[in-house]
Parts: sequence; C-alpha cells; structure tokens
Amino acid sequence: MKIVQAIKKGDEPFVFQNSNQLKEPLVLVFGNRYMLESEHIFNEVRALFPEGHIVFGTTSGEIIDDKVLEGTVVLTAIEFEKSKILVKRCKD
Repeated sequence: MKIVQAIKKGDEPFVFQNSNQLKEPLVLVFGNRYMLESEHIFNEVRALFPEGHIVFGTTSGEIIDDKVLEGTVVLTAIEFEKSKILVKRCKD
C-alpha cells in the first residue's frame, strides 16, 4: 500500500507531505464545508489524480500526520496493492 497526503490552505495550491506515483488511488478529501463547496476544489483534485476514485467529506477539524487543523482541505490518496475498490455516486 502506498499513501500520499497533502494540505490546502485558502487559495494556495495543495502542499504534499510526501510524494509517490499512485495508480488509480482512492482519494479521500476532507475539509471545511465552505471550501469544499467550491467547484475549483474538485477540479484541482481531479487534475492531481486523474485516475483517482475521489470521495469528499466535510469536517470540523482536519487531521494530517499528528496535527488537527481547521479551515483547510486535507487529502489522503491510497494505492492498494491487491485490493480492488469501486466508488459509486448516489443521487440527491
């Protein structure tokens, strides 16, 4: 399993904590509701992980490494060595 984490503050680009090339990762994106409502966030994440299975969730505090932050967007991308994943969308 390979893992990559990144953090976004305000209008700044994502800053990666580490780097790995991932193949079809599960990309978990957590953040402040107001930041996640921006359509630019999805487009930015999609550009970073064009083959990724992207899942968003809102939080009242984002965790990266051993820190808890507020008012940010944090992503964790995971490539599984042997497991297959399938992400579905539900209608509103």
